[in-house]
Amino acid sequence: MPYILLTLLFAFFLVPELRCQWLDGYCYRKQITIQESQIPDGTEFTNFPVLINILSDTDLEDESHSGYVNNSNGWDLVFTSSDGISVLNHQVEHYDPTTGEYIAWVQVPTLDDNNDTELYLYFGYDAPASDPSTENTWSNGYVSVYHLHDDYLDAAGSNNGLASGVANAEGKIGNGEIYDANSDYISIATSGWALGSGTIEAWANTSGNTTADYLIGHSTGPPWGNRIQLYVDDGGAPNNLDLGLGDSHTRHTDIVNMSADSWYHVVLTWDGSNYEVYVDGTSSASGTYTGLGAFNATANIGNEVNNQARGWNGLIDEFRISTSVRSANWIATEYNNQNTPESFYSLGILEDNPPTAVAGDDQDICGVQVATLAGNEPTIGTGTWTKVSGPGNVTFADENVYNTTATVDAYGTYELRWTIVNGTCSSQDEVIIGYAEGAVAGGDQDICGVQVATLAGNEPTIGTGTWTKVSGPGN
Repeated sequence: MPYILLTLLFAFFLVPELRCQWLDGYCYRKQITIQESQIPDGTEFTNFPVLINILSDTDLEDESHSGYVNNSNGWDLVFTSSDGISVLNHQVEHYDPTTGEYIAWVQVPTLDDNNDTELYLYFGYDAPASDPSTENTWSNGYVSVYHLHDDYLDAAGSNNGLASGVANAEGKIGNGEIYDANSDYISIATSGWALGSGTIEAWANTSGNTTADYLIGHSTGPPWGNRIQLYVDDGGAPNNLDLGLGDSHTRHTDIVNMSADSWYHVVLTWDGSNYEVYVDGTSSASGTYTGLGAFNATANIGNEVNNQARGWNGLIDEFRISTSVRSANWIATEYNNQNTPESFYSLGILEDNPPTAVAGDDQDICGVQVATLAGNEPTIGTGTWTKVSGPGNVTFADENVYNTTATVDAYGTYELRWTIVNGTCSSQDEVIIGYAEGAVAGGDQDICGVQVATLAGNEPTIGTGTWTKVSGPGN
């Protein structure tokens, strides 16, 4: 029993100590808690890119708008794991310094269904050198990622898109692109795609179709072959989602009806023999295929690549290609995260880390002009001693050492300040040191014929002087 008690006490004290670690140079943070209930049972993911989508937050406004973010581009916003100091890969999609809107993707090292996953979002650093966004956020099998937020750049690599006709518009996650069901398209290179395995995914919103409107168009030809096509059909019910794959334009038809003006998360996976289509996190079609043996140099987001008159009619956002065959649980978790991010995680209260300066107790010293100071040693940041007031000059043996000495060239009362600075955060405290000169009673005297002597003690520079009788025959 004593052994068990000792173990419990150790755990109780150890956990808060780990949680109190703070990323050096940052003044503020908020805890992000990813709900384990949002992860399918029996799941553990590695390096999962989580969407953090904060629509507005006054704390995340920049300093010119009364918030705490130092950089107007949001470059001082970074993420750590639960230990508070291990910085995670992330990529910023959008930041608005006037409202605190912040959209970013964070590569979470481990995500599972057994425990909530805790992260920290730090901000308030005074010297971010550059945009901390990194392509390494997408290192887990992603070939290309297109946020379609004001641009057509490949956020995971170098397959940047070339657009024709599309326009920026409000999307599912920040902004996306709007198509007019005609010749609009975004051309992307297929470099890095894998014939034997892959995943293509996007958020799609149709305004209704009259012909085959393509969400993704890839084929070689004519003659048409090596198809990878997701489209709302041209032969069945309006707005029904169809799949063309390999050597068949109608590999799987009427997968799901996509109601007009609604967002759908559409995913296609293939593994060399089998395919599966997921809609809104649920498997909606599957089967076998043949005839996928080569790639065209390019594919189109929102149109067919060899007949660019079959443009999507509506909106497309967050288009991705992977060489991995994403699992059903991975896809379901993506949907949970991206469809309702406010349910996927919770954002904690503002935590600040202004370092606390303690200058020590006031002191009165006599007969010497050197005092040993007793400030607190900074656990983070840098401390500095300065003189606030006093009759003479003060020399610190080392102004940045909490327990240095302070030497004065004139007796009297001095106020000294101990300031600790951590990034843009600072704290200060003052201490009063009284340097009292030693008592000097004056020279011995011999006087004759009178009973009054004028004493010649030194006038106190600090404190109060008092004469007392030590010895003698009378009063």
